[in-house]
Amino acid sequence: MSIPCQVERVEECLGGIELESIAKGFEVTDAMLKAAPVEVVFSSPTSPGYYLVLVTGDVESVRSALRRGEDVAKAWLRSSLFLPHVHKDVLDSLYRIRPFEGELEAIGILESHRQLPLVVASDKARKAAEVYLLHIHLGIGIGGHSFSIFLGDFEEVEASLEAGKSYLEEKGALKEEVFIGRADPGMLEVLLTTKLPERSSQRKI
Repeated sequence: MSIPCQVERVEECLGGIELESIAKGFEVTDAMLKAAPVEVVFSSPTSPGYYLVLVTGDVESVRSALRRGEDVAKAWLRSSLFLPHVHKDVLDSLYRIRPFEGELEAIGILESHRQLPLVVASDKARKAAEVYLLHIHLGIGIGGHSFSIFLGDFEEVEASLEAGKSYLEEKGALKEEVFIGRADPGMLEVLLTTKLPERSSQRKI
């Protein structure tokens, strides 16, 4: 996988801006870096012609960078993200499939037609229950949509999905949520070996 996402850089707060213009995305990234001492976690075009930038830093720095980014984005702004104390599993599963060893019982999937709301929904879902966050994919190669996958016990996965679903519904960003109980053991191989879209880059994750 070669999507340029620098998750090891994430500090206490994650901020992001999604734009409907690729050219404007580069300008917004520059403006955010100039506005406050933040670091870029991810800055790249995504499908279908959108641009996504994620930055990290202390809470006030991220807040300042977001304000400046939103001002520069103007009419091209599609969504924004301000997420203090993001769960570590969200970062570990962003654009990667985490290794999983154990018995597969239930699978939960959240799908959104937006990118940044899915990050918040996944964070809320993970904090709501003891589930294994397997993967989060945003935008690239899937038409600007996004999805996240959770594994665990029946009750935990159900509680997790409910938390994520409620947030996406509130934001008008839910496309679908799926609960698979008593998942076939063969589904584990499907989940762990699913080919993900690639984007060429010198930076590897």
